[in-house]
Amino acid sequence: MSTRLDAERRDEQVRVEIELGSSDPLGQLRGLRAADRQLDVWQRQTITRAREQGSSWSQIGDALGVTKQAAWALYNEGVRDALDAVRQRSGLTDEQAQQLADEERDALRAR
Repeated sequence: MSTRLDAERRDEQVRVEIELGSSDPLGQLRGLRAADRQLDVWQRQTITRAREQGSSWSQIGDALGVTKQAAWALYNEGVRDALDAVRQRSGLTDEQAQQLADEERDALRAR
């Protein structure tokens, strides 16, 4: 079974083709889940490139069909999780971490 998804927006065309090799619906669901995970990776990479090229969260949200706040939350969820993990490993309190960050900022400004 082959499924082709086509979508167009303005002058742009996006084509994704997913080949589901199994005739078993559960096997197809596993394949769709794997495709969904890969699409999420590509979306996050594309959002990163858009931000690096100066796109605003409003522009990204518009491209995704969501608000700028929703786009920011979608992208930054992983960032918040990573920061929480670092905070837990560091053993610093929030106040200590803020003080360290302030000291680093001041040192960079002094250079």
